[in-house]
Amino acid sequence: NGRAYWPERCATFTMRILSLLTVFALMVVGASAAIVNPTGMGAGTDTNYTITAGPSGPEAATIATGTEFYAFVDGSTWALPAPSWIYPSSTFEGEDTGPSAWTYQTMIDLTSLKAATANIVLDVFVDGAVTDIRVGGVSLVGFAPFGSFTAGTAVTIDNTTATLIAGMQTLEFDVSNPALTPAGPGNVTGLRVDVTEATADPIPEPGTYALVGLGLAAVALIRRRRNA
Repeated sequence: NGRAYWPERCATFTMRILSLLTVFALMVVGASAAIVNPTGMGAGTDTNYTITAGPSGPEAATIATGTEFYAFVDGSTWALPAPSWIYPSSTFEGEDTGPSAWTYQTMIDLTSLKAATANIVLDVFVDGAVTDIRVGGVSLVGFAPFGSFTAGTAVTIDNTTATLIAGMQTLEFDVSNPALTPAGPGNVTGLRVDVTEATADPIPEPGTYALVGLGLAAVALIRRRRNA
């Protein structure tokens, strides 16, 4: 009869609930916030990148709208694609007379993550040249200046190239822009950072481990009782 199956149904229901809780706890163990953000996030000015040094001092980083462009001698043009490029807000649509230099800064967030396991791969484009990249104020090991605005340059940040810590650290890009020869309009500068990979193992809270252990133990107990 129905009453005879009631304990069995309760056990099955309880097992399903505990299984769901266990899966949820395991998802919490593997979850993490953004370790580092790409450029171009925000409205008007970038919410994650600022310019901490430059000819006009500290300032906001403007997000490109797609109207900023080079006017080459042969009549061709090249635009800073929106919205992934950023440039100094003190310049007109990214145009700079040069030579000039800026420092763009964002943050690496390894809060509640194992810094020793962190692996960050960036694809960096620049109009001008990236002359240095620093984590926590220290240059990346083996860094060599580069400059390309049509193809990205891969930059790896891990414990072989930087001293990473659990928590927040600054990530800085020094960008230089030479004077335009011959002098004239169209000397655009800007930076684009795409995040190809950003991973690190989490440091689970003790309560999360306890929940996982309780769920697994309860499921095993119910299954043994069902098989008895």
